[in-house]
Formats: sequence, C-alpha cells, structure tokens
Amino acid sequence: MSEYNEYVSHFDTIRYKNLNLKQLYQELNKALNSNNVQSIWELSKVITRVHFKESGV
Repeated sequence: MSEYNEYVSHFDTIRYKNLNLKQLYQELNKALNSNNVQSIWELSKVITRVHFKESGV
C-alpha cells in the first residue's frame, strides 16, 4: 500500500462532524490564514463530502 493510501485510510472527520457548512468554511478560512496545510486538506475533504451529501449526488 502506498504512503498516500495509508494516510487516507486514517483520515478522521469526527472533529468536524457537528459543524454546519458555514462553520466548516470559517474553519477553512482560519486554516488558510495560518497556512495549516493539514487542516486545509482535511477541511477540503469534509466540505466536499458535505456538499455532495446535501446535493444528493
């Protein structure tokens, strides 16, 4: 298994589970301002999942 696949399998969205989309974007803005690459990547994944879940795609 590649290093990328191992990391993706450990991806955890629990800490963002109770946030709505507006709050997720606020967290993403904070991560962008602090240049926190890890949080940016995680929040991007969560926002994408929430977006497609809400749109029914």
